This record gives sequence, C-alpha cells and structure tokens, in this order.
Amino acid sequence: MWPSLAYFAVIFSIVPLAAPVLMPDALIGHDTSAHYTYTFLFNRALEQGQSPVRWVEGMADGMGQPLFNYYQVGLYYLIALLHGFGVDLTIALKLTVAAAWAAGAVFMFLLCRPLGLLPSPLGAAVFIWSPYLMLDL
Repeated sequence: MWPSLAYFAVIFSIVPLAAPVLMPDALIGHDTSAHYTYTFLFNRALEQGQSPVRWVEGMADGMGQPLFNYYQVGLYYLIALLHGFGVDLTIALKLTVAAAWAAGAVFMFLLCRPLGLLPSPLGAAVFIWSPYLMLDL
C-alpha cells in the first residue's frame, strides 16, 4: 500500500512543479537569457552545416568565437533534435529542460531501487523537490 502511494505521489508531484516551465512566457532565471541566446546560435550553426558545432558568429560586435568548444553542448543537441521535428526553439528548450528534470528523477529512483520499495520513490521525490534544481529550472 505505502510503496504504491509513494510512487503515485512522486509521479504526480512533478506535474505542478514542471507546469511553470511549460507556460507560454519566457523562463526567468539567473542564466536563462544566455540559454535562449546559445540555443539560437547553436541552431543557426547547425543550419549552416557545422557538425559538430564549435564556432558561433555574432557574439561580440559581429565577431565569432569557439563557444561550443568550451561550453556544454549536450543540452543544445537535444533542443535541436526537438526543433528538427518542428517544435519552436523556445518550446524545445522548455521541453528539454523539463524532460531532463523528469529523467533525473527516474534515474534517482533507479539508483535508490536496491535500497527497497519505499526509499526509491523517496529518493526521487527528494531529487524532484530539491531547491537548487527548482532554482536552476
């Protein structure tokens, strides 16, 4: 009984937490504007034929820089994958972030699974509700 209730609580607790991310307005955070900019620049570089994406143009006074040689690119490849299916870049960014958060909860659940039926959803819930992740989201 208790493990089933715990599973149900974890699965449905992410819905109200992820809802603000999926709102039509732009996300507000300490580095959100950079992610919007990097998403656009990464997508433009992909459309220009770069593979892998390393160089972006127009960062400072029209000059380019090797931004994606040094900055993490995995997030932007996932966003570009969604965008390739016709999803708007802004929505693709939001969906990717929400999916990464949910995937993190699933992997935390799997990590705690050997500890028992109750610790696994508890670990996932702690991950979902951690204040640092909510701030970064």
